[in-house]
Amino acid sequence: MVAALHQPSRASLPVRHDATVRPRISPGNLVRQLQVYNQGSAQLYGLSHASKILEGSSYPTSNLVLYLMYTNMGAMQPEASLRQHWDGQLILPENIHPAILEARASLLDDMDFRWKSAIDPERERFYLICTLLDPRLKAMTFWGVDDVLRDRALVCLTTEYDANWAPPSVPDVVPQQAAPIAGLHELASNNYDVGSFSGFMQHLQHIQPASVVPEVGALIAHEVAAYMAGAVEPMTTDVLHWWAKVGRTKFPNLAKLARQYLGCPASSASAERVFSLAGRVFGDHNQNLTPLNLEERMWAKCNRGKLDGIK
Repeated sequence: MVAALHQPSRASLPVRHDATVRPRISPGNLVRQLQVYNQGSAQLYGLSHASKILEGSSYPTSNLVLYLMYTNMGAMQPEASLRQHWDGQLILPENIHPAILEARASLLDDMDFRWKSAIDPERERFYLICTLLDPRLKAMTFWGVDDVLRDRALVCLTTEYDANWAPPSVPDVVPQQAAPIAGLHELASNNYDVGSFSGFMQHLQHIQPASVVPEVGALIAHEVAAYMAGAVEPMTTDVLHWWAKVGRTKFPNLAKLARQYLGCPASSASAERVFSLAGRVFGDHNQNLTPLNLEERMWAKCNRGKLDGIK
């Protein structure tokens, strides 16, 4: 009897408001929501991959800006298929959810405006020169590049070279043809992690156009002509190593231009990380560090990944 008196009746229990009651999701709606989530994640994977490359610490990066942005715009075309990065499955356009098609069309319009219609001419000129200075991408046969843009890039590089880097007297070189991009569709399938350039290319290789052989115009002269007429290097080539070992020997003046342009990072993220690291190293308990000691500690921390194998 006493126990019964202390038991609350159903009428005295607090009633949950309707706003806090979770509606039941039917199996059909759940499947559709998962489809939108998975396809949205797959669509944004390319941009996430590109952002990690450009904000990373693997240099150079400015030579990859146009390639990464244009390739992502190619992946947003209405007729473009969608690749799921977790299993490699390719989703045909007719099987993509309408919400994803609408969202990527809006994103494509914004990127097309930013990178084609409203891009600053000097910024575009810088990126065009950097792209040509990449021995892997100098043919500029990736998605979205036409003959007009390719010719403008050659004019930009030649003008910059002739104005600031060419020696006083250099014999003319007969213009030849540049080779197509090598190794774009023969990438190893075991390098598919976010932040690797080869992984990005493998993820979006289904929208890459067939390689073409662009003509090198008569305006190109001197070392620029010899460089553009040479074979396009495989996509696995280390750009800085190539310019240090091969490019500097064959094209000594153009190599100086390449060092100037490719030394500019595409993003300030890596520099900001260095400043943050310096703030942690030169903390309250290390105020007596000399500039030399601070520099050596910073060097050790920035290169610790490369020092693991050194005994």
